[in-house]
Amino acid sequence: MKIHRFIIDTDLKSLKINIKERTITDQIRKVLRMKTGEKIKLSNGRGKEVLAEIVEINSRSIDVCVLEGPYELPQNKNEVNLYGAILKRSNFELVVQKATEVGVTRIIPIVTNRTVKLNLNLQRLSSIAREAAEQSGRGYVPEISGIVSLEGAAKLAGQNSFNMIFDESGRGLAYNQQLTANREQKPDTERVKIGIWVGPEGGWTEEELNLARKNDFRLVSLGNFTMRA
Repeated sequence: MKIHRFIIDTDLKSLKINIKERTITDQIRKVLRMKTGEKIKLSNGRGKEVLAEIVEINSRSIDVCVLEGPYELPQNKNEVNLYGAILKRSNFELVVQKATEVGVTRIIPIVTNRTVKLNLNLQRLSSIAREAAEQSGRGYVPEISGIVSLEGAAKLAGQNSFNMIFDESGRGLAYNQQLTANREQKPDTERVKIGIWVGPEGGWTEEELNLARKNDFRLVSLGNFTMRA
């Protein structure tokens, strides 16, 4: 039988936990129609998880008793920071959802020369990331940073082990070449910080690509076809 999993903001150290998050209590009570005695998994989104049993369901909260844990959940071998140009409409929400599902560590929304939409609901994006982490079984919810300019993000990108900027002018094998070269320089047990840069509708301007080259970014191709942002 499937055990449903939820991410809550707690340290999971107590043997009894009172869940008050409305979205979670409504899902347990109204959507899943769970009963007392049923088991659930609770994660704090920071690598800890417990197995718990529902002991009481109230109109505004749910009490559970911890049966096992907390367990330490594995994290990705590498740290992947996604620098993504803000997209129109709800397209950036899809970016956050899918980036979470594939294991991105941090998502940094950036403003580029061709960016049209200049604002985001960061609280909503954080909720989307949390739900995607629940659905995909991730122990860590990616951080959604504040909006930064391309120039500002590029200055901070020096902390990454290497940066890849995707553009049709890049070389198709650059990713594998760069990753292999980096592994030769570092012990295989060391965590590598990778910066991935994805542009807006219309792509990067030549000025932006020159900025990337100046900061030693590796231009990488995703293939011969133009992809929709």
